[in-house]
Amino acid sequence: MQEKIVATSWAKVKLQILKREYEVIEQFCRTNFEISKEDEKDFIATMLFFFANEELEEEKGGRDTFDFKKVVTDFWEVQYEINKTERNAYTIVAKVPIKTFTNLLNNERELYPEIGKCDGKIRQTFIGYLAFLLIQSIKGGNLSPKFVFDKKWGIKQHEKTDNN
Repeated sequence: MQEKIVATSWAKVKLQILKREYEVIEQFCRTNFEISKEDEKDFIATMLFFFANEELEEEKGGRDTFDFKKVVTDFWEVQYEINKTERNAYTIVAKVPIKTFTNLLNNERELYPEIGKCDGKIRQTFIGYLAFLLIQSIKGGNLSPKFVFDKKWGIKQHEKTDNN
């Protein structure tokens, strides 16, 4: 019984940490990139960039294990947990151009080790610059089809019907 309480408490703490990190990044993105509440595709693009950067941090010193699918899944996992607790929603739908993200992240890959060498304001500016590139590429890209994060199945693509 004690183990279950500890596990539940840790899950709550972890969610609070994730939510806090998410809020800080969201504030940074909205402040620095003039992202309006109405222009959520810009916000999603920028947030995914930060999650990709976290994945790259974990990769340091090891072999090349960058997993873009994990980046997107992590992003939706946090979205899901926040929405579930605050608005009781169980699925989240957004237009996410997966191919565009993947292409841009691969094209800019040689810059990633440089981010690790920067610190403070310089590092923040560098990350901001890469996020700007990402946002620009998405604005010019195809913003469909829709992808859904489902707690049980992970990320899945909406199937098109004749009505879509």
